[in-house]
Amino acid sequence: MFPQIGNNYIRKHCRTFLSYTETLIPAKRLRNCDYSYNLPDEILLHIFSFLSNKELYTVIRCVCKRWCMLASSPVLWKKITAQNEVPSRVLCKWIENSPMLREVNLKERSDFNDVTEKLVKHCKNLQSLKIENCKATVKPSLFKSRNLCKLLTKCKHLNNLHFSGIKIHSCKFFKLLSRRKPFGVAKKCSYYGPVNKRQMRALIGSIISSDCYDGATLLTSHRKISISEFLNTGNRNLANVPNVPDTVDIIWEDILNNNTEEDDDDYDAGAQMDLVQKLSEYNYLEILK
Repeated sequence: MFPQIGNNYIRKHCRTFLSYTETLIPAKRLRNCDYSYNLPDEILLHIFSFLSNKELYTVIRCVCKRWCMLASSPVLWKKITAQNEVPSRVLCKWIENSPMLREVNLKERSDFNDVTEKLVKHCKNLQSLKIENCKATVKPSLFKSRNLCKLLTKCKHLNNLHFSGIKIHSCKFFKLLSRRKPFGVAKKCSYYGPVNKRQMRALIGSIISSDCYDGATLLTSHRKISISEFLNTGNRNLANVPNVPDTVDIIWEDILNNNTEEDDDDYDAGAQMDLVQKLSEYNYLEILK
C-alpha cells in the first residue's frame, strides 16, 4: 500500500531539512550579536549614569572604543567621589577632564594639597565640596589653606561646604566662610575641626560685617551656641553694634565654662590655663549658615 522508502530518499530529505533549520537558527551569529550596538548614545549615557566613577574608569571605558568615548563624556562627570583606593594621578586626571564638575566628595585621602590645586585650576563652576579625614600631600598636618581660600573666592557658585576631621591653620579661611555669595544665594557651611580663639574672632567678625548670622551656629562637644542669640537678645552687655572682641570673649568664656562645669572640683587656676591651650587644639566646632 505504501511506497517503499529507500535510503537515498531519506538521506536527501534529511539533508534538506537540516539545511533549512540551519538557515533559520544561525547559532553562531546569535552568540556573537551585540544588541547594545543598536542603542542610541543617549540611552547608554543614562545607563552609565548609575555607575560610580571608578566603574566608569576601570570597566566601561575598557569595553570598546564607543564605550570609552561615552564613559569620558562630561555629562557623567558632574560629581566625583573618591576615597583612598583611587590613585592621586587618576583623580587629578578626572578633575582635569571634567569641565561640568559640580560636586566633589573626598574621604580619607593623603593628597589634599594636590587635589585642591587641581580644583582651583579646572573647576570654576564647583557648587559643593565635602572633605572628610584627609591629609596633606607632604606633611599630614600641613594643609595649604591658600588653595581653599582660592576656591572660596574664585568658585562663585560654591555654596555647600563640609569639612570634617581636618585641621586648618588659616584665619582668612574662616573669614571667607561667612561671606555672602552674589545673587543672594545662601551658603551652607559646616566645619568640624579644631578652632582657636584667633580663628573664632575672624569668623565672628566676618559674620557680623556681612550681616548674615541668622543661621550661624557654633556647636561644641557640650552645647550648641547660636550667634544670633548672642547678638540680638541684648543680654550679656552687648551694644546695638556688636563689638567683635567682646563677643568672642563671651563665646569663648561660655565654651570654657561648659567644658569645666562637670568637673569644677578638679580644676584650679593653673588647670584653667592648660584648658585654654587644649581648646585651641582639640575643641571641635560646627559652623552652619
